[in-house]
Amino acid sequence: NPTKPSIQHTMSSHVQEDELAMSSDELLQAQLELYHHSFVYVKSMALGAATDLRIADAIHLRGGAATLSDLAAHTGIHPTKFSHLRRLMRVLTTSGIFSADVKARGDTVYKLTRVSRLLVGAGGESSRRRDLSPMVGVFVNPVAIAALFSIREWFTDENSAASSSLFEMAHGCTRWEMIAKDAGEGRVFNAGMAADSCLSMEILLKECSSVFGSLGSSLVDVGGAHGTAAAVVAKAFPHVKCTVLDLPRVVAGAPAHANLTFVPGDMFEYIPPADTVLLKVNIQPA
Repeated sequence: NPTKPSIQHTMSSHVQEDELAMSSDELLQAQLELYHHSFVYVKSMALGAATDLRIADAIHLRGGAATLSDLAAHTGIHPTKFSHLRRLMRVLTTSGIFSADVKARGDTVYKLTRVSRLLVGAGGESSRRRDLSPMVGVFVNPVAIAALFSIREWFTDENSAASSSLFEMAHGCTRWEMIAKDAGEGRVFNAGMAADSCLSMEILLKECSSVFGSLGSSLVDVGGAHGTAAAVVAKAFPHVKCTVLDLPRVVAGAPAHANLTFVPGDMFEYIPPADTVLLKVNIQPA
């Protein structure tokens, strides 16, 4: 019957249209959610700007509460950008990085939240140890973000099969190769890893003290970069001889440390003997 396929096609079209049917309220809500997802990157960019401008420090140094004028003065914002600073802070408060209190006279006072306390680098040693601003620099990084624009090609381009990662497809090298050949990227990455190690080791020593109590007399931190994690262990357990193993180019830039021994090398070829091996793993986006 020549009309049968046409009838089936019509019925199928009606079913598909029914699946897409929404009320006006549902359409508006769906539109709002779609735009929200489309602009979600603004939160990351705003966070990156906040760390670069050291906004958390500005609030902390003013006793934990700062007005927009205080922030502008501390960060060196140009007067013509004052209204834009207000918009930036609106994004940061909406996303929970900072909080905002509106006073009776209309002034808005910004305060730190649990999240932004980890962005404070000014003040005492405790705050500096917990400052994760450098790690934000690793994540909110033009090089890393640029790779994400190649997701479609990664899935569809037959040439992408030769690349082991999305990053490699976008930049023609792995993240590690990029860090090795670009001194600036290397500094950003090493600073981020050091900041993350400071916070992680503080928590580990506090919550897993029994594990560290049985270290033995020696420890080797494999891939320990500039020795941030090993230095924390050496300070807490002076009797433990701590060694840091990393690639020659990494060890060459490590600052001198009286309680650490740095060994240049490749962990896939050789690991110095020790009672305990410390291997810290950071999960990075592809």
